[in-house]
Amino acid sequence: MTRSIATVIFLVVTAGICLTQATGAVTLSVAAADSSPEEKRYADRFCDGTGDQIEIQKAINDLPGEGGEVVLLSGHFRCDDTIRLRSGTMLSGKGAGITVLDFTRGTIYLRDIRGVVVRDFGTTGSGSVWIYNSNVVRVRNVSATTDTSAHGAFWIYAHNAVVDDIEFVNCTALNCSRHGFINNGEGTTKLVKNVRYINCTAINSGLFERYNPWSTGFDLAENSDLENCVVSGCLAEGSWESGFHIENNPAKINVLIENCISRNNGQRENADFGAGYLISGDVTLKNCISENNRRGYYVVTARTPGHPVITDCMDRGSGQSYVLKDTAEIRIQNSSSIDASNMGISVIRSKNITISNFTLKNAAHENIICHSLGIPLQESESGYHELHNIGGMYSCGISVEMSKNVMFSGTIAEKESEEPGTPGSIIRKGVIAAIIGSIVLYFAYRTLKKVKNI
Repeated sequence: MTRSIATVIFLVVTAGICLTQATGAVTLSVAAADSSPEEKRYADRFCDGTGDQIEIQKAINDLPGEGGEVVLLSGHFRCDDTIRLRSGTMLSGKGAGITVLDFTRGTIYLRDIRGVVVRDFGTTGSGSVWIYNSNVVRVRNVSATTDTSAHGAFWIYAHNAVVDDIEFVNCTALNCSRHGFINNGEGTTKLVKNVRYINCTAINSGLFERYNPWSTGFDLAENSDLENCVVSGCLAEGSWESGFHIENNPAKINVLIENCISRNNGQRENADFGAGYLISGDVTLKNCISENNRRGYYVVTARTPGHPVITDCMDRGSGQSYVLKDTAEIRIQNSSSIDASNMGISVIRSKNITISNFTLKNAAHENIICHSLGIPLQESESGYHELHNIGGMYSCGISVEMSKNVMFSGTIAEKESEEPGTPGSIIRKGVIAAIIGSIVLYFAYRTLKKVKNI
């Protein structure tokens, strides 16, 4: 991971130099119909509030062959068709809340170009930023609220191509009617690589209206393969489905999600995923927070190459904190589940799972450890024994079903007493936690010998 991050930094520096050289030559300014009189005095082109993309496009076309910058001044630009950028150009505004492009139709389209900067404005309507088979692109300080016509507010598409070196910094997808950020593609080659999301935000993706039910905050790999991706300091909140979402089928190589927050996702009733973080493949989650999602961390690999790692992460208040389903060789370390309403850890049809230095606190019935096929173990003075008199659905601190070689160590804290004057939470550590892990493993393995599922 260290080498890949260094490589990414090198790409950022060198690409930044190239972009500066490419876009520093000529600058043309475009005034909106409601720009200030002072701005209109020095503008090169003027819009009248109808079909404003025509004047913007003329300014882009007027730049010399080596490129340049088009600056959109303050105000609202009313657009009813697509704006197409050229290689080596920069399209900038005066700030996301100061320069706004209102699209009734069309989008901002980057197709088969390279060395482009898009920055410092907002969009509404259909006005997504669509990067199609383009390379070396920087999108910075752009805010978008899209309608149902846009696949995503910020959209990368690889069609029989490799899309390389894309960066989003301080971008916001707010109240979008589809995905906030999405990587997608089709064809024999459909690879998105060296992509970075830094301090970006997706809020209420698909919450109020949606093109279809599959609206997520960050869809990092839908159909396209993903390689060398860094997601750092980002927030996903209020998504209809998942907050951070990675589909199982695409290849994922060297993906790092760090210092991110995902909360209140899975707003869809009976959400298929509803995860704070849905991951598979060669993905590492580091120092991330999940809060009040249907599922906090959801790992479904189904034999996809790569082994996810979750380290120094926390879930608070989700239905199920950590769900491992059809997985193998997964590590969760130095992480915690607090106030899970249903389960702290759920392991289903998985093998070779290591959960170490884990803190389970205030989970529903955290004193019940469930083993294969959902039979719970109940603590007694003589140890743990099978509890057969619970019918229907119930909650567990840790559930292991039809799995093999599941190792658990850490701390389990019972619910704090509500009676005044009584001690607080009871903590079990060390040997008892190791015993719990061994019991879970034993019953899971015993059932596996019978059903031979794995």
